[in-house]
Amino acid sequence: MIPPVGADVDIWLGDLGHGADPVSLRRLLAPYEIARAERFVQEIHMSRFILRRAFRRIVLGHYLDHPPGELEFDEDGTKKPVLVTGPDVPPLHFSTSHSADQWLMAVSGAEIGADTEAPRALMDMDAMIARVCSSDEVRLLSYMLPDARQDHFFTLWTVKEAVAKLTGEGLRAPLDAIDTRGVVDPEGATYGGNHIHLSAPAVPGPAKAMLAAYQPFGTLCARDVLELLSPRSGETGPPATG
Repeated sequence: MIPPVGADVDIWLGDLGHGADPVSLRRLLAPYEIARAERFVQEIHMSRFILRRAFRRIVLGHYLDHPPGELEFDEDGTKKPVLVTGPDVPPLHFSTSHSADQWLMAVSGAEIGADTEAPRALMDMDAMIARVCSSDEVRLLSYMLPDARQDHFFTLWTVKEAVAKLTGEGLRAPLDAIDTRGVVDPEGATYGGNHIHLSAPAVPGPAKAMLAAYQPFGTLCARDVLELLSPRSGETGPPATG
């Protein structure tokens, strides 16, 4: 599979509830990933974690023509994970996100941040808005009816998480400083004196998704991770083309 180059982005989607077997895919994980999976008390959360990590390995393994289980990552939970397998790893940037059974991974030749989130009722929405939104965003939300307000808040949340993943700060970033200037359908944001480009790819169901990059986006291509799995076993199949 040819990796995306420059500002092109492949957007991989996966279902964490159907179509893949966490028992068979667990073998692809590194010991530290299996140890993390086993800390989950509920089976559903363990299964989702295993599939998220296996999907990430399968996608990157196909780009690199490398066994997914042998990929190595530099990750400690305080910075963006980086692929470190071999001395000849091409520039391949990625960012993953999930919301319930939905998994998303953006892969690009340039730095990328991605987030997906399903809108839902929040008991403390007013407090969340005050904590993570800029003054212009707070003002726009204050004019909206409840349903539209909730919907737009989750648009803003995906923006802020995607930008925070782009920079590598994660939720350590001051989210109220990531500013869309109160635009209903933001195509850009400012943060730390930089302009961040945004794109909202379509995803299944009511969930929202957002990509963040330092430069204008090139071609966006949507893919399904199940393309890379055997339909019967849920294990890796032949590489996809394109």
